[in-house]
Amino acid sequence: MSSAQVSGAPVGEWFFAEEKAQISKAEESVWRAVLHLKLGAATHVEFAIPKRRRLRALEPFAPFLEGEFLSRRKYGARLPFGKRARYARYRLASPLRKFLLRPISLWAWMGDLPEDPALYAHGHLLVWTISHEGYVFVRLGEEELSALTASGFIFEPHEERPNDLTT
Repeated sequence: MSSAQVSGAPVGEWFFAEEKAQISKAEESVWRAVLHLKLGAATHVEFAIPKRRRLRALEPFAPFLEGEFLSRRKYGARLPFGKRARYARYRLASPLRKFLLRPISLWAWMGDLPEDPALYAHGHLLVWTISHEGYVFVRLGEEELSALTASGFIFEPHEERPNDLTT
């Protein structure tokens, strides 16, 4: 159990970090650092699915799909002009964990891959992203924040409190 999780509900405050635009294979990205920190506590992963696109990269994970849905909200923010975002939520089985670790940067979560990966622990949002902006939002306890900061990453407190579920 993560140090930022007590009896199923995550604790800690929301923080924001921005992924560098260029990341070499030799360095750790903020996305991967957060992923390594939170993946053990996560039970589900959710992706934003671009409209009218079939993502072959997700086809092997069909047995783990728990649902697809449309929402007028995107992690707590109401979408303007009646727009809706399309999501797919998966049970976080071992093959999906490996899939999440493949890209070296959050910037890779576009094109043929789904966008905006988010991690949940029993319905509680742990990590959400905006991949095309390189934004990582994560709920961190003091020890987790200290560990990431000691690794050279810069996190700022984030005042928005997204809903745990996007539906």
